[in-house]
Amino acid sequence: MIKENSEKDLKQLVVLSAKGDEEAISELISMHKKLIGNIVHSVLRDWYGSIDIIQETFIYAFRNINKLKDPEKFKSWICKIAYNLSINELKRRNLEREYTEKMGDINYLLEDDKTNNKKIIIEEALQKLKVRDRMVLVLYYYQGFNLKEIEQITGIKEENLKMILCRARKKLREKLEGYEYELLS
Repeated sequence: MIKENSEKDLKQLVVLSAKGDEEAISELISMHKKLIGNIVHSVLRDWYGSIDIIQETFIYAFRNINKLKDPEKFKSWICKIAYNLSINELKRRNLEREYTEKMGDINYLLEDDKTNNKKIIIEEALQKLKVRDRMVLVLYYYQGFNLKEIEQITGIKEENLKMILCRARKKLREKLEGYEYELLS
């Protein structure tokens, strides 16, 4: 069995993991799960919410392990992945909270019942979308960010944002089916 403490053994585990060795992958996860958990929790301050990001970190790392040029830098590399994913999650949470608060403020400010009803219908349809889809739509249409700015906020590449935006608009249209009369009146 491979020893955990040796840098040479770490390098060997990384090389074997890149070749798809499940035992090596498992051992690397065991060696780093506490460290990754601490990093993610230190950013999110939420143990239950951290679990998904911890899993995402390992999934991302092992899908992209072939891109790691120096296997001896695995530890710092996977820590950076965990940190970046945590920061992105924190931004997403903050944006979602701001969005929810702003939508609440908008509803109180509206005096026209027809306009208020339209906003409620659209808000309910948006809430039925996946968080990522909803956030991209809100950032683009409600907040007026361009795709480059949304890429900086979310960390999602501009090319992918175009696809997400297109699909999210389509899903929103589907959610709004049957409300055409209320929205157009």
